[in-house]
Amino acid sequence: MIDSVNELIDELNKAPEILKEKLGGRDDIEPQSPEDWGPVEIVAHMAETERIQRNRMHEILTKHVPYLKDWDPVEAARQKDYSSMSMQGVLDEFVDQRGDTLVLLVNLALKDWDRTGMSDTLGEVSIEDIAGDLIDHDQQYLKQIDEYLANRSVS
Repeated sequence: MIDSVNELIDELNKAPEILKEKLGGRDDIEPQSPEDWGPVEIVAHMAETERIQRNRMHEILTKHVPYLKDWDPVEAARQKDYSSMSMQGVLDEFVDQRGDTLVLLVNLALKDWDRTGMSDTLGEVSIEDIAGDLIDHDQQYLKQIDEYLANRSVS
């Protein structure tokens, strides 16, 4: 188990560096819209997802069989107005949020990785499951950012 935990932590540690390399210091990336996400909205979404998933981990650690509420990412984008944010601002926020998640995870006892909560859509989920979902989420959105950047360089 310790090897899989270390692999998850190592993988989670990669996304902030990849994003900083791809997007840090760029002033040519403008927000798009709540319906048509570009890198600003994507990274804002990644930061919000990080915060929500870490809160779910806290719920799992502090409550007996917690209920993990679902959320609507599109509604969150509208409410938080991702399209009014700056690239550097959302990038800094994601890096901070991921750092907080990593601090939580590296300080867990091995047995805590197996603790679970209940989700309407996913059923029983563990902290390890949530960490894995964050990695999958990173990969999905890093790919979208790559596609966006590739399409911009072609134009």
